[in-house]
Amino acid sequence: MRFRVTFDVDWSELPRMIDATEQFDAPDVEVIKEKAPAKTSRKRERKPVSETGLGKLVLGLLADGRAWTVKEMAQPLIEARYKPDSAVGTCSSLVAEGKVDRLEKGVYRLAGETSDQAAAA
Repeated sequence: MRFRVTFDVDWSELPRMIDATEQFDAPDVEVIKEKAPAKTSRKRERKPVSETGLGKLVLGLLADGRAWTVKEMAQPLIEARYKPDSAVGTCSSLVAEGKVDRLEKGVYRLAGETSDQAAAA
């Protein structure tokens, strides 16, 4: 008849535990490292893109009321030390927030602006 006996032992106590089992026939000692408790994953709350520096910059560019292409936004973004390609994702997020309208691929304007209002500005 065989039994499996397990002990929770600190690393410093392990030699003493092995010595204590010497009287048994062929003691098999298996060291199993305890798993660290799983980290709880909390979803990070993000502020809306319109409240970020890049979002404010893009909204500032679009504030003149005219339609801007992402290519036209590239230079002001570079001057503000942003990657020019970041305009596409930022504009898409601003469209989702309802702050910007997408007129066609790569062309954006502030939400609610009409061509009449843009011409008057």
